[in-house]
Order: sequence, then C-alpha cells, then structure tokens
Amino acid sequence: MTVDADARAAVIHERDRNVVVVASAGTGKTTLIVDRIVNMVAPMDAEAAPTALTRMAAITFTRKAAAELRVRLRRCLQLHLGREHDNSPRRVLLEAALSDLDTAEIGTIHSFADRLLRRHPREAGLDPDYQLADDPAALVREAIATLYQAAEDGSLRERLTGSLARARCDEARATLAQAVTAGILLWT
Repeated sequence: MTVDADARAAVIHERDRNVVVVASAGTGKTTLIVDRIVNMVAPMDAEAAPTALTRMAAITFTRKAAAELRVRLRRCLQLHLGREHDNSPRRVLLEAALSDLDTAEIGTIHSFADRLLRRHPREAGLDPDYQLADDPAALVREAIATLYQAAEDGSLRERLTGSLARARCDEARATLAQAVTAGILLWT
C-alpha cells in the first residue's frame, strides 16, 4: 500500500467534482486516471450512477502521454469486461465505454482546445476555416514586425483600438525606439 493510498482512492471514487492530477513522472498518474475513468463509466458500487465516456475529457500535455492513456484505458476496460458475466449491467457499461474509446476526448490540451474551437468558432470569434500555426516563431516575428511598423508609421494607437494594450501604446513606441537606438535587431 502506498503512502498516498487514501488520496488515490478519493480521486478514483470522487463523483461530484472534476479532478486534476499533478505529480512527478513515474508516480502512477496514468494508472490512477485509468482507474478513475473505469470506475466512472462502470462503477463497482451499484449505487453510483455511471458517466458515459462521451461526457468526459482526459487532458495531458504530450501526445505520447495521451496515446499511452488511451492504450492503457482500452486494456483496463477489456480486463474488467473479461471478469463480468454475460448479462451483467456493468458489462453493458464497459462495452459502451470500449465502443466510445476511439472518439473519446483523450488528448493534449492543444488538441482539446482545437476541437472545442472547431465546434464553436463563431462564439470564439474565429473564422471556421482557421488554421493552426505550424511555426509559432513565425507568428512572433510577424507580430514584432507589425508592432514595429505600426509604431514607426504612427498607426499603433489606431491598431490597438478596443484592446487593453491601447493605453500602453506610447510606452510600446518608446520601448521600440530605444531598442532600435540601442542596436537591438528587430525581426522584419
């Protein structure tokens, strides 16, 4: 039994709140999350209401971690399924979760945000055909070049209309001028 067994059990059995699991590498986060998901979709406690896998999101930071989570969840669901009798109510829940696994919201924070924005682009103020940036550094260079050009041609205040940054445009213009005077290379 681990030192934090009570905390792990609380995470697995918590039904009324979302749970965030943060821990160092190799501490069993994936196992804990898999056990929680299985317990939520097909509770061992007959009194607990099941939650469909389609109503959950399991978000990680890396694609590797997300893929590992999906693989281990599939294995665990299959393991539990093999232990159930043919007509058990829990078996039906496990089968439903297994069939929903390929489309479940299991992925990185970036993939989750992208799916959400693609479902609701208008609410997010985005063009429905938006594209993800392949080169974030290119966006930084473009933003700096635009900022520099706007400061140089006097259109910075106008470009920042409606922005919280508008009040600081004089400061930005002065900082850019100092950077140029100091010989700091600006990307253009």
